[in-house]
Amino acid sequence: MVAACLAPMAHSADGTINFTGTILEGACTVEPGSATQNVALGTVNKAAFVNAGDRASSAPFSVVFNSCNPAVTRVALRFDGRPAAGNNQLLGLTASTGAAAGVGIGLFESDGSTLVPLGTKSLGIAAPASGASARLDFTAKYVATADVSAITGGPANAVATFTLDYN
Repeated sequence: MVAACLAPMAHSADGTINFTGTILEGACTVEPGSATQNVALGTVNKAAFVNAGDRASSAPFSVVFNSCNPAVTRVALRFDGRPAAGNNQLLGLTASTGAAAGVGIGLFESDGSTLVPLGTKSLGIAAPASGASARLDFTAKYVATADVSAITGGPANAVATFTLDYN
């Protein structure tokens, strides 16, 4: 009887997931001037935000890359970082004493209106020909995560990392 209780339980599989992919010996190289950037969003009056989702200020920035592996046909970019409280698609502000609250930083495609949610790849572009460079353009904006009554003033800084995403 005890042996029957110790016998392994039978498990049945309901499906199978196969993972596939490719590891390249080098894909594209980010140009040094794009690898670490400072993007100034300036000073904004909290009155610019009335409702959650309101946007204020904007600053363009770009990531330039080159030397792409011939196997790469399309290049996009994925941003990662601490998500904003109240909206995990936005970049959260750096936690510090006296930091602003109720606002995050939205990272948008070059059109300034299409949000690139954290952890999601951008629209992307065709990979540059051998020996050429290419540029992905974006716009950063402050975005309210709450209505004006929950927004407080203070430093509104954030840090994002980015990864090139291929094909």
